[in-house]
Amino acid sequence: MSANSENMREYYEDEIDLIEIFKKIWKWKWFVILFTAAVTLLTFLYVSTRPDTYTSEAVIKIGKIANVYLEGASQVELYISSNARGIYYECMQNIEINQKRKVPLEKERKKKLPVLYLSGTSDSPELAYNCANEALDMLIKRHNELFKKGIEEMRNNIDFTKSKEIITPQHILESYNYPTRIIEKPFLPEKPDSKKIVLKTIVAFLSSMMMSVFLIFFIDYILGIRKEE
Repeated sequence: MSANSENMREYYEDEIDLIEIFKKIWKWKWFVILFTAAVTLLTFLYVSTRPDTYTSEAVIKIGKIANVYLEGASQVELYISSNARGIYYECMQNIEINQKRKVPLEKERKKKLPVLYLSGTSDSPELAYNCANEALDMLIKRHNELFKKGIEEMRNNIDFTKSKEIITPQHILESYNYPTRIIEKPFLPEKPDSKKIVLKTIVAFLSSMMMSVFLIFFIDYILGIRKEE
């Protein structure tokens, strides 16, 4: 009997707490409404009035030496942004290298080969296209040098005379070693990037509503401390 009474008391205490929380939010309802509306409206205006941007994208497969990638995506981004020059400097600071699930070519899809997407974004379609091409050229030139150097080191380190298997220099260039390949070259974008106005507005609405509730309890906590003092 005592256990049941204890459970009932905890249930009613939880119910009272929820009622108190609701009352507190209701007391500050206009703050929640105005704060949420203001942030949502500002987000909508900002996103909808931003200038159009264009993205040109290339698809590449990073080369390997001894089954190890020549470079990771973050290293590629750092190299391109650090060596950007001239009119493409600003664009190249925002070059993105990322991996997506889709694979554009059927033969690559069948082989299940991972690919990377190199994206250049600018307010001009021509600048985005040229920026992506310039970044791709920098990457391929660098990786060709790294691949050539890696192959030479492997050839120098393998003792073909002591190997138990029949190994020739040609074996070095088989499946575990291949240079960086271009699967798809950058394209000239015809349409601007989607601004995702609806999605960003919804996210702003939900985020600002949660933030307003947090501010309510924070302000109430501060006021409670001042009253005690």
